[in-house]
Amino acid sequence: MDLMDATRIFLSESAAEPKVMRITQFIYDQLEFGRPVSHVQLSDMLGTASEKGLFAPIVHKYGEATWNDMIMAIGREIDRQRPVPAQPSWRR
Repeated sequence: MDLMDATRIFLSESAAEPKVMRITQFIYDQLEFGRPVSHVQLSDMLGTASEKGLFAPIVHKYGEATWNDMIMAIGREIDRQRPVPAQPSWRR
């Protein structure tokens, strides 16, 4: 599963939650037009969906395997973009 597919599933399941739907629609539109999406936006989408309780219904509807694929696709992109914090001086 790629990032676009994962976002599409979140978008289809977020109709009852306007805040999640707005965030997800923006991300989906950006991806559709080939524009970059920041790790901050993706993290915000996951955090808001979690707060609104959307994870369990998605797992129930699509199954564990699809859920894992979705989270891995989003997580890989977040991990790819997120800056690596500098090592504290006391650890050098």
